[in-house]
Amino acid sequence: MSDTALARLRDPDAGHLRRLAELASTELLAQPLADVLDADFVAAQAAAVMIALDGPTAHEAMRRRVREALERHAENQGTLRAEVPEAAIEPLKKLLGRPISASESLTYRLIDQGVVHNLLAEVLESALQRFMRRARKVDDRLKAVDERLGGFGKRARGLFGNVASELASAVGDELEHSVERRIRDFVHQGTSEMLKVAARRIADPNQAAAWGEFRVAVLDVILDTPIEELAAELQAQQPDEAATEVLATLGAAARAEGFRDEVARAVRRAQEEVGDGTLGAWLDELDLRETWDKATVEPLAEQLARVVASDAFGEWWTQLHAD
Repeated sequence: MSDTALARLRDPDAGHLRRLAELASTELLAQPLADVLDADFVAAQAAAVMIALDGPTAHEAMRRRVREALERHAENQGTLRAEVPEAAIEPLKKLLGRPISASESLTYRLIDQGVVHNLLAEVLESALQRFMRRARKVDDRLKAVDERLGGFGKRARGLFGNVASELASAVGDELEHSVERRIRDFVHQGTSEMLKVAARRIADPNQAAAWGEFRVAVLDVILDTPIEELAAELQAQQPDEAATEVLATLGAAARAEGFRDEVARAVRRAQEEVGDGTLGAWLDELDLRETWDKATVEPLAEQLARVVASDAFGEWWTQLHAD
């Protein structure tokens, strides 16, 4: 009889172990959430996991997985749009496209940074220098016309030609000595005012919808860019090192004084919101019952199948029915 029962348990087509996993899950879901989750235990385990991830072994494993993932996609000519479910894209677009804007003062403080100042200064300085170089070229060409046509050429240019020629000539010597320095000084002094104008423009509620469209457009570009190109861009940024820095940040947060207490308080607040409700009712409210089943029942059934199929379980089973 015991051999027959063991054979039935081990039969992959009978489904007995899956049914056992379902019974265990159902019993757990029927328990009040407060009984299932001990706030202090959850906090301690969360801290332990985060600290464990901030170690040499976990760091190396993370770096290896990131590198392997990038290598797998190095020749993937498909796009993210084909990989990401459409049902997930549309809500994300809706979120990014919301017409939101920060206050002008906050926007200015966010963009009033050295790197932004330098970028604006370099762009403006380059533009002004190109203008001056073009002015010199105009002067040289007008002088060449004068040489070919004599006094008639000067009269034929008219007022505009005279003004352009005189302007270019007037700044010519100055360009040689100090205009570039003056341009640089002017540009750097004016970037703060430019940033104020930019902040006013960005924070304008009338422009909020346009910035939302911009964010959606950026998402579309990313979704439609070949994955191999995205992988190459990520590889250039050393994402494996960035991933370990994230783990280090998590570890530092978990080690911080009061972290466990804060997590425990968050768990207790969730339990208070649920009240005397069961874990199953809470999952149903969040529409997570199906996700729970996939994450618990199926893996548990697979693990039970491996245990039951082992020699150690067979020996234990025999001893259990020896009498």
